Amino acid sequence: MSSFGLATAANWQNHQGYWRGTIVRVQTTDFNLLSHMLPTKLSYALLLGDNNELQRTLDSNYGLFGLVVTDCAVETRDCPGQHILHVTTSKLSWRKSLQVNQLTTYPYDYLRNPPPLVAEGKFDNARDLSRDPTGRTNPGQIVGRVY
Repeated sequence: MSSFGLATAANWQNHQGYWRGTIVRVQTTDFNLLSHMLPTKLSYALLLGDNNELQRTLDSNYGLFGLVVTDCAVETRDCPGQHILHVTTSKLSWRKSLQVNQLTTYPYDYLRNPPPLVAEGKFDNARDLSRDPTGRTNPGQIVGRVY
């Protein structure tokens, strides 16, 4: 019986290490990559009016996590009156409960005209849970945000 208890405890530790360690690091890496590439592609699609490509891009993560594009065109964190233009298609609970007033609690990147070239936010490493500014700013008019 004690072998069963020890095995259960060891399995529990492995399980927690996987979900709170490995998965978090993989997701952080994914979000860092997205922060470096997604604003350019989404800005370009938005400026061309290519809503199909914009939606296909948001849906390319199979609905596992949410990406939201809004029409917010200001630099302040709070953006009263912004509207959701596109959102990842998903059957998960986050999608059903999504409200525009919740967005200010999430990190975002600006969508610009012309499309941005440099990342304005980054994760310093895969274990970092908060995004930091890169100190770089893209030129151009803000035409939206991606959360």
